[in-house]
Amino acid sequence: NVYIPPEERAERSLGRKIKEVILAIELKRRYDDDQILEWYLNQVYYGNFAYGAEAASWRYFGKPAKDLTLAEAAMLAGIPSAPGYYSPIIPENRPEAIRRQHYVLDLMVEHGYISQRQADEAKQEELIFEEGTFPIRAPHFVFYVRDILIKMCEKGWLELPEDTDCSQLVYRGGLRVTTSLDLPLQQRAEDIIEEQVSAIEGRYGGHNAAAVVIEPATGEILAMVGSRNYFREDIDGQVNITISE
Repeated sequence: NVYIPPEERAERSLGRKIKEVILAIELKRRYDDDQILEWYLNQVYYGNFAYGAEAASWRYFGKPAKDLTLAEAAMLAGIPSAPGYYSPIIPENRPEAIRRQHYVLDLMVEHGYISQRQADEAKQEELIFEEGTFPIRAPHFVFYVRDILIKMCEKGWLELPEDTDCSQLVYRGGLRVTTSLDLPLQQRAEDIIEEQVSAIEGRYGGHNAAAVVIEPATGEILAMVGSRNYFREDIDGQVNITISE
């Protein structure tokens, strides 16, 4: 996926599969397995806004990847195939995440990387996860800007380094982005949304709301609250109501 354009990654077509095969053959021809694995681990998504093994290690365990235990590393290794399903910090997902971790450990035994005793000890280790939501302010606005930047890149309006796709450029390309967001106003808008929804929720059943504040003279967005709480799945909080059609 690193070398496939973002707009093609969701495709399920013969052309997409052929391209994958060709790219895989070319990568195997040019690079050894360790290099390819390192690139994969540094690029793949681990859920909860963590891209790459180092970011995932900090996100889930609050430590650098070099300090992970076998049990912790096996837990992270199982996440990328389905980050939303195997995320261990979501309580209802934890049983599946643990089953996935055990599967990874069993594979390591099968292929001779660890002993059965090491695997059994790792399975018994109690894992302590970093709790809480990812510390991000004005998330709907942040991802709104992200999507605009990716579209600008895809149109050729941003300089794209060799062997880099538009998502990589936006997430890890060192871009310096200046926006019109007014953080104090953003916080006030979020507070008002929460206050007003809380006031009517019990009486009328309303559970969500959104708001956008625009500077009339310039059209600049000063505040954007796409939902009551970005991190609440029960209200589809990640949906940005202000731009939904």
